[in-house]
Amino acid sequence: MNSENLISLKPYNTFGLDVSCTELHTVDSRESLESLIEVGIFERNPKIISGGSNLLLTANIAQPVLLNRIKGNRIQEETEEHIIIEFGAGESWHDSVLHAVANNWGGMENLSLIPGCMGAAPIQNIGAYGIELKDIFHELKAFHILKVNIILST
Repeated sequence: MNSENLISLKPYNTFGLDVSCTELHTVDSRESLESLIEVGIFERNPKIISGGSNLLLTANIAQPVLLNRIKGNRIQEETEEHIIIEFGAGESWHDSVLHAVANNWGGMENLSLIPGCMGAAPIQNIGAYGIELKDIFHELKAFHILKVNIILST
């Protein structure tokens, strides 16, 4: 986990607006998120930023900002008919599509060039050219920030 004070959020939003926050925490693993939970970060109503593509920052942010950079991808299951890949929530959506295409894993290719990160995709139910995420989505692992425990949702 990396923490910085009084930092510009310009590189973290696609509008490129130069808005600052007083506290930025880069979350790059489950453990770094758990450590922020332990110190009570969610009691301070943090703002969470990932790809910054559905975000319009209009004023400086006084509460903590969490920057989702949880990376990774791994095959969970592979059969002749399908493959299930687990992606980190901080992975670039487009880069993940390119990774799938490069490995000849069909299904995501119509969803290329969509900005943002993997973690926002289930909420947005992104879609293009007749395919929506709901057509290829299997499951989501998430932190329940109100109960501060891990839930599994499918």
